[in-house]
Amino acid sequence: MRKHPSACSRVPVIPLSLFLCLGPVLGEGLEKAPGFSLKNIEKLEGNAVTLSSLEGKVVLLNVFTTTCDICRAEFPNLIAVNEKYSKREDVQVVGIAIDPMIEAVESLVRAAGINYTVLMGELETLVTWKVKAFPTSFLINKRGLISQQYVGLHDKSVFVSDIEEILGEK
Repeated sequence: MRKHPSACSRVPVIPLSLFLCLGPVLGEGLEKAPGFSLKNIEKLEGNAVTLSSLEGKVVLLNVFTTTCDICRAEFPNLIAVNEKYSKREDVQVVGIAIDPMIEAVESLVRAAGINYTVLMGELETLVTWKVKAFPTSFLINKRGLISQQYVGLHDKSVFVSDIEEILGEK
């Protein structure tokens, strides 16, 4: 598990503050990624995106909040990862925004130039995924197992190295 010593910036002003900045989550080894069914911010009237719809892909799943400065600092790295794998259909970057205000998420996505799918998460998402700090990202292999968890800010090279390792598996 990779962890940045300062995994949280300021605590969001939403009722999630009770479980932020508490340290590591998930044990060692590969665990089945919990499912989700969340709305894409670009298609709120459309069908929800499910984790099972991404099966067969390597998924870099980033959970963030609009009030987190470290999350904002990590966006360029995630954007770069998405650009690197944009021609591959078996790798996908997905963000899950934890914020009750869709307008705040849409504004942040535009301002940051986020080029990957962003879904609207909720308190249940944090509980199900055992997220205790922002940002938290998960690397999910093609079999739907969590290969890596990252708490805090991580460089593009870390994500790329781990994705390449999964893609090299037979």
